[in-house]
Amino acid sequence: MTELLPATPDGIARAVGILAADGLVCFPTDTVYGLACLAQSAAARERFYQAKARDPAQPAIVMAAALAALEPWVEFGEAGREQARRYWPGPLTLVLPATAAAVEGFGQVVLDHTLGVRIPDHQTALALLAAMAGPLATSSANVAGAAPPRSAVEAMAEMEGRVEAVIDGACPLGLPSSILDLTGPQPRVIREGAIPAPRLLS
Repeated sequence: MTELLPATPDGIARAVGILAADGLVCFPTDTVYGLACLAQSAAARERFYQAKARDPAQPAIVMAAALAALEPWVEFGEAGREQARRYWPGPLTLVLPATAAAVEGFGQVVLDHTLGVRIPDHQTALALLAAMAGPLATSSANVAGAAPPRSAVEAMAEMEGRVEAVIDGACPLGLPSSILDLTGPQPRVIREGAIPAPRLLS
């Protein structure tokens, strides 16, 4: 049975314990509800993909509470750091070259030596991420092909029995993050979400 946790220090601590034991937790972000697992745990990643009925060849996004926590896993470069300064914390996922440590440690979360990373602009999400000893692999908290939840009620209805817990909260934007790929010769918008593509490419 899936547990609904309050967005309090005790609730966050309970979620951290679940994640540390290779469990799955849904949590509110600035965009939509996210599903999280330990990025460096193969057992947790396998459960993560099963919960979403997600193709294992489809990567996930790694979230952290601060840029310094992402630096071991991706190569930002000048363009990546500029976009991070402009939009983080916020609804932008940057696809960047993955480091050797990420390729070795994150399994199917990494695609062709690239990795999507984000710092969300949401107090509860940041509290959870800051409390974790390692990075979290994340995606929207829905079964593949379904609409992403925007409230705890929707997340509970979507992921009941698939995850250990849902942290209560709300998602103010209600739109997925925009995804900007900086691994090629030119920036490329993979998904236009909460930030319009022309803004990202200007």
